[in-house]
Order: sequence, then structure tokens, then C-alpha cells
Amino acid sequence: MTTVMGLRGRCGVNLFGIGVLCTMLAACGGGGGSSSSQAGTIGGVSTATLAWTAPNQDMTGTCINVSAYQINYGTSADSLSQTATVQAGTVSCTNTGATNACGPIESCTYPIANLPAGTWYFAVQLTDTSGQQSGQSIIVTESLQ
Repeated sequence: MTTVMGLRGRCGVNLFGIGVLCTMLAACGGGGGSSSSQAGTIGGVSTATLAWTAPNQDMTGTCINVSAYQINYGTSADSLSQTATVQAGTVSCTNTGATNACGPIESCTYPIANLPAGTWYFAVQLTDTSGQQSGQSIIVTESLQ
């Protein structure tokens, strides 16, 4: 596991296909690696926007098509008891400009809203169009105020 520090944020590299998942506070700029999370607070409730590099091939190099992402989160790294499952087409993705044998590589973001103040832990998994689910990304944290 590799950890990369960003501006007031943290990133962890996952070797199982999700790429890099990061968290950082809103308006603080990007973290290291290829994804991030920004959190903003309105009236004591925060929104964390997770970002990650969407894989288009598995560990063997076989091309895959992602059908959905499952975002696991909670107030304990040992218990990511809340989930948000979002279809790949509803996640905001942009082309990174990089490509591999399976085509363009995209960076995706998705907001998790209505989070009370405290330390939150996040991880992402994907499901491909054949129904196979990846392992969970590294868990990243963010302290929301």
C-alpha cells in the first residue's frame, strides 16, 4: 500500500484495479495520484466528493466494462456500514488523456451528501457488465467539520 499526501488530503493506491482513491477538503486543490475527494460544509452537514481513476481492464489485462460503482463509507474503518451504489452512467467521468490497450482512461467523481461532522472513511468497488465485483479500494479518511 502506498500513501500520497495532497494538500490537506490523503490518497492511497489500490493494486486491485480501482486506481487511486483520495480525500481532501473543498477548495484545497488536488492531492497526489489520480483521484480525490473534496468536502464542503453547509449548516453543519457536509458533502464529500470522491474521485477515482476508472479501470478499463482487470489485473490480467483483459478489457472490462464497468456497470456500477459501490461506494462504501462510515465513521469507522472497520465498519463501512453505509453504501451508495451508482450506475456507471450516472457517475461524472472525464477523459484523463491517457490510454491503454483497452482505450481511454477516465477520472470519475461522485458526491456523498448529508454527512455530519466527524471523521469519515471511504472505499470504492466496481461491478463489471458480467456481474463480477472488484475488491475494495484502499480506505481513505476525511475529517469533516
